[in-house]
Amino acid sequence: MTTLTLPQQGTGRLAALYWRLIALPWHAIKVYPPVLLIASSAAYASAQFAAQHAIFPFPFNVMQAVAFEWVYLGALALAGQRRGLWFYTTVGFGAFTSALYMFLHAATQNGWLRQFDGDPLAQFLFALAHALPLTLVGVSYMLLIHVHLQDAQTRADHDAKVLAERRQCPYCGEWRKNQESVYSHYRTCLKHPSKVQP
Repeated sequence: MTTLTLPQQGTGRLAALYWRLIALPWHAIKVYPPVLLIASSAAYASAQFAAQHAIFPFPFNVMQAVAFEWVYLGALALAGQRRGLWFYTTVGFGAFTSALYMFLHAATQNGWLRQFDGDPLAQFLFALAHALPLTLVGVSYMLLIHVHLQDAQTRADHDAKVLAERRQCPYCGEWRKNQESVYSHYRTCLKHPSKVQP
């Protein structure tokens, strides 16, 4: 099983951009390969539904569909490391949106939606279906990434603090977590002057 690692602090914006745009979705494809096939079908349905009545004409319908599936793959890539509120919210919104767009595309293809032409309530609901689900997916994904990066920074700060507090025994060279641990270690250190035979 491969692990997903963040770019090291100070590696620059290009590395962070690469992590967000390529490493996250690619990790999801490597770990969950069938998802790519499902995502492709959902992206197609999303693009076709987005173009309904020329609401989002080409290339905007394709961009919208690709971005939606990209976000969904990015969220799945974090499944092993982040299973909190924003992970489940993003995946839930993504699954709902995917199912909704595939259903609405199929309904359009089968002619089921023609009966609603001219109905103001139906038109309002279709407009809502175009606008709301993708917005919810996008916002929850941004919050998921923000929380993930914030936690990663907190872990990095903690690790740096732990490393800064480490101290080495001057007699045997063994590392301890802090100076107090080194003093405690002296009782068992075989090279401590009190243990060395004259």
